[in-house]
Amino acid sequence: MNTVPDAFTVDEDSSHVISGLKISDVDAKENGASGDMTVTLAVGHGQLAIIATDTQGLNITDNGDGKLVISGDINKINALLADGIKYTGDENYAGKDQLTMTTSDNGNAGAGGVLTDTDTVDITVTPVNDAPVNHVPTSITADEDVATVITGLQVSDVDFNELPNNTGMSVQLSVAHGSLTITLPENSPVKVVQNGAGNVTLEGSMDDINAVLNSGVSYTGDENYSGKDELTITTNDGGNTGSGGNQAATSKVEINVAPKADAPSLSISPEHLQTAAIRSSVGTMLPLIGLIAAASADASETLTVKLTNLGSGQVVDKDGNVIGKDLGNGNWEVPADKVDGLYIKDLDQGTHSINVVAVSTESDGSYAESAPVNINVVVDDLSQTNNVIGNNSNVDGDNLIIDSTAAATLYGGDGDDVLVGGLGSDILVGGAGDDILWGGELGGHGDGVKDTFLWTASDFGTADAPATDKIMDFEVGIDTISLGDALDTKDIHSLADLNNRLNITEQDGSTLIQISNDQDKVVQNIILDGVTNHDLFGSTSSEMTATDKVTTLLNNGSLELSKNFGNEESNDLIADNQGESLFGFDGDDTLVAGQGSDILTGGAGDDLFTWHETSLSSDKPNADTIADFELGKDKIDIRELLSNEGDDSQSDMDNLLKHVSAGVDDKGNVELDITTDDGKQQHIVLDNINPVHDLGLMDGASSADIVNSLFDHNAFKLDNTH
Repeated sequence: MNTVPDAFTVDEDSSHVISGLKISDVDAKENGASGDMTVTLAVGHGQLAIIATDTQGLNITDNGDGKLVISGDINKINALLADGIKYTGDENYAGKDQLTMTTSDNGNAGAGGVLTDTDTVDITVTPVNDAPVNHVPTSITADEDVATVITGLQVSDVDFNELPNNTGMSVQLSVAHGSLTITLPENSPVKVVQNGAGNVTLEGSMDDINAVLNSGVSYTGDENYSGKDELTITTNDGGNTGSGGNQAATSKVEINVAPKADAPSLSISPEHLQTAAIRSSVGTMLPLIGLIAAASADASETLTVKLTNLGSGQVVDKDGNVIGKDLGNGNWEVPADKVDGLYIKDLDQGTHSINVVAVSTESDGSYAESAPVNINVVVDDLSQTNNVIGNNSNVDGDNLIIDSTAAATLYGGDGDDVLVGGLGSDILVGGAGDDILWGGELGGHGDGVKDTFLWTASDFGTADAPATDKIMDFEVGIDTISLGDALDTKDIHSLADLNNRLNITEQDGSTLIQISNDQDKVVQNIILDGVTNHDLFGSTSSEMTATDKVTTLLNNGSLELSKNFGNEESNDLIADNQGESLFGFDGDDTLVAGQGSDILTGGAGDDLFTWHETSLSSDKPNADTIADFELGKDKIDIRELLSNEGDDSQSDMDNLLKHVSAGVDDKGNVELDITTDDGKQQHIVLDNINPVHDLGLMDGASSADIVNSLFDHNAFKLDNTH
């Protein structure tokens, strides 16, 4: 007879000890019976295990199929059952099960043969949510900056499909040094959160998510990243069925990102495009200004700059010290941090096409190069070019024209050029365009010797687009701005006219000289960088008029105009035969009239206004004007126009009266008419001399009175000493 417990409940994948099992048989040992019994315990969806440790004398059969067969003495069987039988449901099984207990007395004593008793115990296995399982590859290999498709990702969950609506799973994929991109199959219902980020979540059913994972997850490391990364996959089943709540599984996969050299960049800054076209003299160090080499932010890469086609040239710093490594055959390698301040020296005479590239080398030895920058260099032998550099410069391009120590003439083209004179006394002609001019060394403060910065009319811009040239190291009292070939002085008859063409101001601590055309439109700007008006004119610069400024520059030689303009020295100025204005400025000047109608301005000093026989025109009287005659200082020399009738003063006076008549023009100025013995005539106006106010004569004075008064004021040069 069997004794069994009541029905019991056990959680899925858990164990329960069944107690209360017992057998009895009243005649098990009657009449000398052995008392041996056989008990069979069986379940349909699990396993049974004996807990008792003392099973001596019992025969136990356990085939792992959920059935135990125990044979032996009834007392020993009961002792074993009293310790309990452990029940464990099949893995992941939940539902109904049943324990069946069948006991056989094996016949015992008496008639009737073998008797059995069978009883059952109901078992309820309650469901418990099982954790999902991630299936991942062992490791992942990727290349820097290249998308890699990750395969071998799947998830499983034994009880996920038990849900009536099995869409509650989520899979989170994350990396530390990159991004993940999900490609959804067509019509996939899976929701993707933050696609393309470093942390992506998939939401949907397990099958749909696996379909997405099977189509490939794309990994791309952060820009320029190489080294170790890690893919973390965390799957959450959303709770499924049964107890236990949400279950999650996390797996990690190592990602090895192989380095790859990134192509660097190399360029010439927009401010220094002239570096691409250099003209120089033999022995001059060439500055490679404006080279910019840049690599990616990849810390594992080393950036260098490679120069080829240097021939016998060397790469050096400003002081001539070798930089970098000579690779042979005219090739050099320079660390990128040395590019700023790079020079080339000892290039042979002739034309060179220097190729420059930036090279980025990875830790594994791989490398990538930038697009090349080509630098075209022409090295002139000044002994063969008459000390001229750049006469055949790229006319339309931007050029760097540079010399070292020779006294040379440097020519720019029509582009925006940079001219560097070096240490000699140089002439710099920038040409058209907006040019940068250095009389001395590049980046210096002058060389202490006279450099001439020269413009021609074709160098100027237009009223719509004035040219702007900048002198970077103008030395006051040493250097000269030459506009003689640029300004047409035919229409400049006075300093007022000149002031209309030249305007000198100060802007941002630099002197600005503006040159206008004859319509008063600015066509050229000349900037003296860092030179203030105080530097240029002294402490009284703020009180100076425009005329004062121009006069000062002409007098001290800082400004040169055409040959009809003097300076503070004693100048001999000779007018041409077309009519010209002569300006002596300071000094004791001699101004010689020509056959045209001239305007003569002596300026300060004791000046001599001279007419020769060759000054007279044969077809019509000449009409000249002395703009600033000073009685007692200046003299009129018309001796060649007078016949020689004696050596004494009276005969000189008689000679004057014979050939010279005087009057007053409609402006009240004295005018003289000289008639030579052969009938040629010369008309002279003393623009600032009035007979009444300056000569002390009565109004309406005669010609003789005016001539006599001028004579008495020593206005005429009579001989070589007076």
